[in-house]
Amino acid sequence: MIRANVGTYSRQVGDVTVTALLDGQFEGTTSMILGPSEAQSEQWLRETFRHVPPRLSISCFLLEFTDGSKALVDGGCGHALGPVAGLAPKALASLGVKPEEIATILLSHAHPDHVGGLIETDGSARYPNAEMAITEVEHAYWMSDVHREDAAKQFFDGARAGFTAYAAKTRHFKDGEEVMPGIEAVFLPGHTPGHTGFILRSGSDALFLWADVVHVPAIQYAHPEAAVSFDVDPAAARESRKRAFDRVSTDKMLVAGFHHDFPPFGRLRGHGQAFVWDAEVWSPMAIGLIGSEE
Repeated sequence: MIRANVGTYSRQVGDVTVTALLDGQFEGTTSMILGPSEAQSEQWLRETFRHVPPRLSISCFLLEFTDGSKALVDGGCGHALGPVAGLAPKALASLGVKPEEIATILLSHAHPDHVGGLIETDGSARYPNAEMAITEVEHAYWMSDVHREDAAKQFFDGARAGFTAYAAKTRHFKDGEEVMPGIEAVFLPGHTPGHTGFILRSGSDALFLWADVVHVPAIQYAHPEAAVSFDVDPAAARESRKRAFDRVSTDKMLVAGFHHDFPPFGRLRGHGQAFVWDAEVWSPMAIGLIGSEE
């Protein structure tokens, strides 16, 4: 029997090879969706033939440049969510990419499903040669003892562990800054105070790696006002989502959603007051599935 247990999906954005790394999936709750009632959320999920309660896929991304350098956008869960996730290192290994080859980590925000995979169980850096780039606002939030007392302490402890592992090689960036050649930081606050997406431009192509603008695609495109309980500031997250939706639907920009069904690439178009996600069609030439025989 062959069982697919690691997923990768690569596509070109100009001269840059962008590979989605499937880190896993976790099961949420209808109560985590803020705005609609639980009954309404369940109805919307069933109408779109989705699992109830919602299941959230987790992806992070490998960027490979023509000069041979490599970067990661986020790192997945590591051991933060148990055996349901933490597959990104296996996905990287399936591509023949060694941890020491990663030169830069662009961190969208420091929730455990984004920073947990950047460290080993002993707290050391999984990517020993990498520089971590993160907004100063995001870094300061997770380092604040005041905020830690008001929120889930384990989230703060996980973020700090990630920061500690890369403390010697960390830099901060601002909204609109070119964080790497051809990559612009786009401030999307609300989900966390420094939550950030990245627009990659190469030649005539562009890709918006927008991190956690959307958690439940089956609901939040048709109902952008729906927030999630993971949002530090739900009202600000709604505003960031509206701006991002308007921008990509107007510009017809390719998007990578970190909690979208795999592969997580697609485009957005307006549909009255709602939006429609057009997922990129699977390409057998682009998909990597590593199987284990039993």
